[in-house]
Amino acid sequence: MDLPESLKKHNLYHLLGIETFSDIRKIKKGFRNLAFQYHPDTGPTDQYSAEKFELGTQAYKFLLDEKNRSLYDRALRTRLKNILKLKSDELVVQRKKTFKRFYTKRGMVDHDYNRFVDECRGNFREFLKNGAKVKIKPKVYSEETMQGENFNDFVEDCRSDYMDYFKTIPRVKKKRS
Repeated sequence: MDLPESLKKHNLYHLLGIETFSDIRKIKKGFRNLAFQYHPDTGPTDQYSAEKFELGTQAYKFLLDEKNRSLYDRALRTRLKNILKLKSDELVVQRKKTFKRFYTKRGMVDHDYNRFVDECRGNFREFLKNGAKVKIKPKVYSEETMQGENFNDFVEDCRSDYMDYFKTIPRVKKKRS
């Protein structure tokens, strides 16, 4: 399989805007749509459009040959099988990250945050396994559990704290018609 160097890092089907492992009819239709959208004579004339059209044309010419397409499909299936060993898309993204801190076009990689999330997941798994042992019963305040005066003071403190909190909430002004 003699895949051009410029196409090696791309999925040829995605360059044409079609589903992976599509048949020849869909490949032709995908190229027609790509040509209609990015062709220099009919579409925009910027650098991105020219590159997109060039890559799409190379992918189309490569996929038209039945032998090349079958070899490419076999190699693509193998590559996808190796990538998708993990069940979750999120885990696939986690696996691809390196231990270095860096910024990419896709976003920042924050390994401290990732470690924190992994630790939380582990703690949550432990909680789910041993939930009955970990559950804390809520403390119930009543006149029976507290002496008479203390209970009334407690209720009054709660009410005043709630009113103080309620005053901090911003009011929404109604628009007049």
